[in-house]
Amino acid sequence: MRALSEIQSRFKEAIFKNEEPCLGMQIHRNNIYSKLRRALQEAYPNIQRLVGEEFFTFIANQYVKYYPSCSYNLIDYGQFFPDFIQDYPSAQSLPYLKEVATLEWACHSAYYKPCFFALFKFKHPISSIMRLCQHKNFIVDLSEGGERILVFKYQHEVYFKKLSAFRSFLCNGIRLVPYF
Repeated sequence: MRALSEIQSRFKEAIFKNEEPCLGMQIHRNNIYSKLRRALQEAYPNIQRLVGEEFFTFIANQYVKYYPSCSYNLIDYGQFFPDFIQDYPSAQSLPYLKEVATLEWACHSAYYKPCFFALFKFKHPISSIMRLCQHKNFIVDLSEGGERILVFKYQHEVYFKKLSAFRSFLCNGIRLVPYF
């Protein structure tokens, strides 16, 4: 009799290997990919708005193939997506995507934690790019340069705030709890 761990390992291999599985396994593969893609869509809605649904679905499927879930909880899925996007050849023309994804993951993570603070130093005007995702008529000037953004949770709501130069200076000496 096979051990449960061996059966699970073989099942995972059949789902995530590149070969075309039999019909029964294809149904499982489709369901698993669909659930993991949906978890990425919920964690990264602004990435999907920036690249479009079709490209997001494609890159999400690639991510699922290389980073299958290691947790029973889908809330934890997607932590490596910012690095994956940065290294993905088709996304190289949008150098700010990793920073947008990093901010989105921080906000996503903050929502599920009782207390959360994180300070980020970005190379691009991420708060403006995030506004663009919410308001299509908004114009972003990428030459504005980088900014520091504080992500925090207050009374069950998650906020991110662009810090002025003075506030950034004040926060430089503060040690904040990392977001992961």
